[in-house]
Amino acid sequence: MQSAENVAEVTIDSVTTQYTNIVDAFAAAQAETSAAVKLLTDVTISPDDSGKCYGIKLENGNITLDLNSCTIRTIDRASSFVPLNAVFHISGGGLTVQDSGTGGKIEQPNAGQAIGVSSGRLTVTSGTIEVTSTATDQDSPTTQNCAVFVRSSGVADIQGGTLIGNRGIYIGGTWGGGTLTVSGAPQIQGRNSYALQV
Repeated sequence: MQSAENVAEVTIDSVTTQYTNIVDAFAAAQAETSAAVKLLTDVTISPDDSGKCYGIKLENGNITLDLNSCTIRTIDRASSFVPLNAVFHISGGGLTVQDSGTGGKIEQPNAGQAIGVSSGRLTVTSGTIEVTSTATDQDSPTTQNCAVFVRSSGVADIQGGTLIGNRGIYIGGTWGGGTLTVSGAPQIQGRNSYALQV
């Protein structure tokens, strides 16, 4: 019997553990004050038992994600709970995205955001964050076809990388608020709309 492939490794206090399930890897990372998650292969987040693909909700800890030349994505099906219609939904703690290799990507194939930040902090230093759908049916005050959606008390610090969607970054929406800082030389692209919409 062939064993399951390790998809990520989590390093906490210099101890590294490998995981065959990406959701379990992020659960372990969130159980600590700080942790590093490194992708080992391309990963597709599986739907839950009801068939909904909610992505990964981050509520605790400060996590550094190294894409390591790999891609993490959801399947082409939106969830029924709009804020979780994302590869990552940050509602606490912090996520730093980087790519120690080349071509690493966070990819959302449906028309929602790739990363939603409603509280907590997102920092991007390298890698690509992209919504590949060109549909506009999700372009509303509660969800947007955009690489990064910042709302409420969420904070985004974009220092590098490439962000692509119908809108690159969307700030505000129904819940208002959101804080954005852009520095360095990131590429922020809106396909048929704004690179940045506030």
